[in-house]
Amino acid sequence: MHDTEIDYESLIDRSLKKFEAAAKFWPLSVRLMLWIFVECAILMLCALTSGACLIMNPASLLAVGVFGLVGAIAGYFALRSATPGRETSRSEELLVIAGLCGAFAFSYFCPSAMPSKLAYANLQWVIQLLGVSFPPLLVLFWIIERGVPLQPIETGGLIGIAFFSFGIVATRLISQSTGFIPPILWQVTSGIFLTAISAVAGAYWLDPALHWFSDQTEAQTKSYSWFTQFSSVSLFAGAAVALLLVLGSARTNSTSIPDFDLAIAKYKQATANFRPNVPSRDIATMLTAYVEDGMPSYMWDFSRQGFKFAGGRFEHLSDGTPATFTWFQGNESGVMCMLRRADGFKAPSAIHEERQRMLFYQYRGFSVCLINVGGYGNFLSVIVAPMSIDHFIPLVMAATV
Repeated sequence: MHDTEIDYESLIDRSLKKFEAAAKFWPLSVRLMLWIFVECAILMLCALTSGACLIMNPASLLAVGVFGLVGAIAGYFALRSATPGRETSRSEELLVIAGLCGAFAFSYFCPSAMPSKLAYANLQWVIQLLGVSFPPLLVLFWIIERGVPLQPIETGGLIGIAFFSFGIVATRLISQSTGFIPPILWQVTSGIFLTAISAVAGAYWLDPALHWFSDQTEAQTKSYSWFTQFSSVSLFAGAAVALLLVLGSARTNSTSIPDFDLAIAKYKQATANFRPNVPSRDIATMLTAYVEDGMPSYMWDFSRQGFKFAGGRFEHLSDGTPATFTWFQGNESGVMCMLRRADGFKAPSAIHEERQRMLFYQYRGFSVCLINVGGYGNFLSVIVAPMSIDHFIPLVMAATV
């Protein structure tokens, strides 16, 4: 509540001059369903454009569910607080904060994607979060602004938590195709900052006293009303454009890359049962066999990084293209190296980082290195491993034979 004393007589006089019927304030259940409908529609678009519905795993589903529950509770409390007398209590606010902390703890111990410290990855995540979360944020502010929230700062903070939790859910869906999420510390810091910004916005946008004590003339009121409507339309239009851009980017990044899919499929087969079909006493022996089959003597040696050389396979793909698959087994994971003949080289357009003519991607839970092998004819090499790209890049850089 505000400490400002209300001059009721002056308030009544001003109110009578412009007395008119107020717009009906929808019941809490209707407001909640409208907000949830907007969020579900956006989540469905995120899942469809990124292909997450096809590759979700149990850890991902649980992480999405925990953050989604926290966001729904925060949104419910925020919507309820728009009705005078139904403001949130301190215990309810602490419950939401504790729930968010629990969601982060669960996410830390049960990761659904691999964290990355690369600047471009973290920046992309922030853009995705803002783009997908801004529309439901505006809807929530718009619905609550129609009521009388007597705790605008607290209500704004709850909106921020609901907004951020929804963003986590949406970006987790997208991360199933891009293969990365930012570190937990980065996410927590972003959540605190965005919640604080939302609380400040609530203090100025949702404070009913700013309207009750307004001494504007009728002309000023009309001008302000027109400006408010124009600003609202502009914000919703901008939010829609941002959402479309993020979804378009997610669709581009989730486009299937056949060479990556093939290397990942061979990786999964190798973890279950890998049987070399060429002499594989050591790397030199295997390379000799590859050369005799018309392949280049081009290979990476990850045995110096703690991986055990398990052998190689020479195969012809379904279209007759010759290819080799070399497997290095680790204690918890491994590294698959694929080399195949190619008619030409065209790098995928997904976001990547280049190091010494090697292109590094994050793709469906794997780190991927793509190399256009020169000097041997037209060949390309794909190296895949289910590890953070921050560990994968130096691993590959140090494994050059």
